[in-house]
Amino acid sequence: MIENMRKDPVLLFWLLVGIGWASFAQGAPRRPTPTPKFELPPELEMTTRYVGDQKTFVTTGQLDVKDHSAKLVEVVGNLSSYNEWALHQINVRPGGDTFVVHIQDLVHQPQKGRFVALYDLDLTWPFNLEGQRLELVPAEEESSLDQPDEAALCRQKLKLGEPTFTLQSFDVHLRCLKKASEAAVLEFSFRVKLSALLNVFFTESLYRGNVEARLVRVMLNLKRKLDFE
Repeated sequence: MIENMRKDPVLLFWLLVGIGWASFAQGAPRRPTPTPKFELPPELEMTTRYVGDQKTFVTTGQLDVKDHSAKLVEVVGNLSSYNEWALHQINVRPGGDTFVVHIQDLVHQPQKGRFVALYDLDLTWPFNLEGQRLELVPAEEESSLDQPDEAALCRQKLKLGEPTFTLQSFDVHLRCLKKASEAAVLEFSFRVKLSALLNVFFTESLYRGNVEARLVRVMLNLKRKLDFE
């Protein structure tokens, strides 16, 4: 179906309209009741801004880890185990309903050095899609998180392998830094550039409700793994 959409711009347009409408219906603020959000623990900080000249959403923050610095390095460095903890309730919104995009699996392929995310689009026919994939590959570009190697206990840098019909680019930067005693901090940066058509109606509010909320979930899942396992 993806190939058909590439050949038929009208079909692609209506698919994006369907995604946008569903995202708006589920994720946009509803007055007078605001969109439910995750309650952030004191250890987690996260902010989002939109860089207009780059048409990119940038979410940055950090997770303070008081007594598990060695475990943090182990978990962040074990790429093959990400799907065991990162996807816990990843398709559930803070308010209890589900996201339009259902992430089914996150597969690490060490021989190719990449992740493959498998997902479905849960929309009304004919906009629903199943068995879609998104690839993240190692990135080497300089970033604001780069420091000399000795400053970081661990570092992971990934980027979108190829643009999709919804994403132009997606960059993930993770860095573990040592603090006093057994304490550490995980700094993170996510840069998301949507496709041109989707970016037209995808407001910062929609981003917060549909993308940032899932990034919060991943960080909460990481904290949960460090605290209870």
